[in-house]
This record gives sequence, C-alpha cells and structure tokens, in this order.
Amino acid sequence: MTIEQQRIQYKTIRNSLPQPFRGEWREIERAFAYLDTPPTPSEWVSELCKFSTEVGQYLQAHNAWVMLRSEDHHGWGEDHDPTQIKGWGDHLDLRTKTTLLRRQFNEDMQTMVSYDEWRESRDW
Repeated sequence: MTIEQQRIQYKTIRNSLPQPFRGEWREIERAFAYLDTPPTPSEWVSELCKFSTEVGQYLQAHNAWVMLRSEDHHGWGEDHDPTQIKGWGDHLDLRTKTTLLRRQFNEDMQTMVSYDEWRESRDW
C-alpha cells in the first residue's frame, strides 16, 4: 500500500470516529508525535484501526446495557449513566470501560432473572 493510500485510509477511519472519541484520538496523536521515533504511516493506520475497534466495542457494550435497562424503567429508572457503575472513572481507557459495562450488563441480567424467579415463586 502506498503512503498516499495509507493517508486516505487513515483519514477515512479518523473521520468515521464518533464525535466524542475524536478528541480522545487527537490526544493519542499528540502523544505519538512526541515519541523519539515517530510512527510510520502504516503504524499510524494500525493504531487508529485498533482505537476504532475499541470504540466500536465500547459503543456496542454501552448500547446493550442501556437497552437492557430501558426494558424496565420502573426497576432501573430513566438514568442510564455509566458513571454510576462501580469502578468507573474518566481516567480509564476504553478497554477497561468496555469491560466494566459488560460486567454491569451481566450483573443487571442476573438481577432481572433473580427477580423474575422470585416473582414466579410467589404465584403472582
């Protein structure tokens, strides 16, 4: 792949990032620019692809968690703010946030199943 093709690929992937994550990528770009040996064009594309994949996984986990909680507004309420998740912090990387969302999803699912089983045992 030529350098020009890599630039086009880089620009395309970068422009496909959802707005809130573009700023985070700019910070990563700045950090890479200050390295003693700056990344090659193919390394830039590779790192951006990794970041884009992490963004996709985060969004998928977040959307699944919100949808699960949206099924029962009375039980969970209207607020689906991940900052309420135990261990959550703005300083965490996307991979860690994704793991926390998936863990919370599983805990919420277990709570829902336990509640449903409890209700069935009560002959409602």
